[in-house]
This record gives sequence, structure tokens and C-alpha cells, in this order.
Amino acid sequence: MAMVKNTMEVIKEATDNIDVFYDLRVGNVNDIYCNSSNPIDMIINAFRFGYMQGSKATKAYINKQKERK
Repeated sequence: MAMVKNTMEVIKEATDNIDVFYDLRVGNVNDIYCNSSNPIDMIINAFRFGYMQGSKATKAYINKQKERK
């Protein structure tokens, strides 16, 4: 796997391309904040949430492709 060259460029690109259905909302941020015991835990929880949202988006994309066949 390639190393990320510029973290903020990746984040900016994601900001411009994320489908709103899979985006992070204020309520999600508040849940993560209120249920994390420290900043590192908060980052890990946010990553896991993003990973699951990405998985959900990928499954939806795959199912949509299957329907087109």
C-alpha cells in the first residue's frame, strides 16, 4: 500500500467528493466526542466510523452495479 504523501490534501479531496449520505454529521461528531475517553480514543472512534461509512458506501455501489446487469 502506498504511503499518504499529504494528509491535508487527501482530506480536502475527500471533502469535495463524499456523498452526503455517507458524510460525518454534527450528531456523529458529538456522539464520538461524548463517548471517547481521550483525544486518541476520539481519533480512533472517528476513523472506525469513517471506515464503516466507507464500507456501507462500497456495498451500496456494488449492489447498484449488480442491479444494472
